[in-house]
Amino acid sequence: MAKTSRKSVFAVAVAVVAIAACLTGIRNEFTQDDIAILRDSDVLHDFFRIGQIVSSPYWPPPYTSDQYRPVTSVFLALQYAIGGPSPLVFRVFSYTLYAAASVAVFALASELLPLTVALGIALLFAVHPVHVEALTLAVGQAELLVALMGLLMVRRYLGLRRDQESGEVATTKQKREWVILAALYAVASLSKEQGLMLPAFLVAAELCLVQGRPLRQRLRSQWPGYVVLGCVAAAVLIARFAVLGAHAVQPNVAEALVTKTLAGRAVTMLQIVPQWLRLLAWPAHLRADYSPREFVGSSHFGRAEWFGLALLLGLLALGWRARRRAPVVTFGLLWLGLALFPVSNVFIPTGILIAERTLFLPSIGFLLAVGGAVAYGLQRLETRAVLKPALAVACLALVIAGGARSARRMADWRSSDTLSLASIADSPKSWRVWQSYAESMFRNGQSDDGVLAYHRAIDLAPSPWWPQNALARHLRALGRDEEAVVELRLSILEHPGQVDAYPELAAALIATGNYREAQSLAQNVIRRAGAPPIMVWLAHVADSAMTNNVPAGQIRIGVHTQAQLLAR
Repeated sequence: MAKTSRKSVFAVAVAVVAIAACLTGIRNEFTQDDIAILRDSDVLHDFFRIGQIVSSPYWPPPYTSDQYRPVTSVFLALQYAIGGPSPLVFRVFSYTLYAAASVAVFALASELLPLTVALGIALLFAVHPVHVEALTLAVGQAELLVALMGLLMVRRYLGLRRDQESGEVATTKQKREWVILAALYAVASLSKEQGLMLPAFLVAAELCLVQGRPLRQRLRSQWPGYVVLGCVAAAVLIARFAVLGAHAVQPNVAEALVTKTLAGRAVTMLQIVPQWLRLLAWPAHLRADYSPREFVGSSHFGRAEWFGLALLLGLLALGWRARRRAPVVTFGLLWLGLALFPVSNVFIPTGILIAERTLFLPSIGFLLAVGGAVAYGLQRLETRAVLKPALAVACLALVIAGGARSARRMADWRSSDTLSLASIADSPKSWRVWQSYAESMFRNGQSDDGVLAYHRAIDLAPSPWWPQNALARHLRALGRDEEAVVELRLSILEHPGQVDAYPELAAALIATGNYREAQSLAQNVIRRAGAPPIMVWLAHVADSAMTNNVPAGQIRIGVHTQAQLLAR
């Protein structure tokens, strides 16, 4: 069979395997971020409001407006226009993008590695269990778009550079290729912030993979194209600042990093390096949540931090040593490092310590490095004729194992309830997991179990007042106002400067007949916070109830307020 025909057959096989690895999740419901961004917000429900969509933050109110991803938002709005609130259309689009990304991995790898090695790498990518989170969340399409655009950019760039170094490309074609690269870059960087890093991937490809003139001459000849990409990046950053304002440079920060300096964040992230490599190399244990106390900020070098530093230095040494004999290994490691840099939290802290969906793009670099190492080993070893069948069998076993693990993990994401239950086993020390499980219990009418789960979340939370407020709202909805009063008092004692608990506590005190205390609480807040309307009204209700000797339990007030209402 001709090489071109074999490549076509292999590409189809990769696409089929990629889709097969996803199919157990085809009927999954919306979970996690999809609920806030797609299901419960109407911002993306009307595709013809495209002007509003592209001029709005990615997260709808009342969430923090620190992200701007208009391409992703428009793409999701288009899918909602096609399929409405059903998750099925979003699944089909996600799986199609995944198949395309898997084929693009094969296409790039086949230009850098022997064809059979490239096939193995692409198949492993297609079934990689760490991709499940990006695939099962509709909003994970941001990850898929960035990866696909990055693969297309690197492959086109390498083709252009080969033609340039051989003198077989016209000036007109060079300009056209850079325009295409700029367009792909714009799509990627407006899909997710990680896309802004893609020009660095082209530089990595130039350093590792392009043969020809001395490096300085090559880079000098390409500077006009990189200037164009720089202009695209500047335009994206300007648009981002115009939409987000101060939030563009003040992102939400993960709990474990809130009080950390740059040095503290660097030490903390060293403990994450082994987790990244474990998830990329052997993702048997997956989690939907990596928050405290599963992972906490580091205040000193312990075993985990030293181990992370050793791994990091080892990878740097490997990349340097392989740069001439196995340049694909070096390129893959550079890809891995560049893809992880935006979520490394060292220079720019983010809202996550680690999330599996953010490893979609890094996994490409990791697998390219593995493929480069395998190809180099086969080239060097005289026993390669014996090794090839053994490697093929091992690869097939890993593909089957990866596909099976991905299928099982897809089932964990079936709904918010199944994910909460699975997460209890995956991350038993995470307060967010216990709060999510508690919410699931309340939704299903198991309020006593919900209260117990909330108390577990409170015990684990670094800021207990937040889950205490949430528990108090549930208790009040059940008519258990006396228990809610206890939780709200503890919440205020923990964090007196908050604003959320005061209206709830005043309303709960009124419900339990403690009118004088409710009035005193409301008046104190009125004096301190400039007479917020809700507290003025609650003070009036408490005063009237006290004047008219209203029996306890006769007045029940549902408080629906946000912090800004109280802080007026």
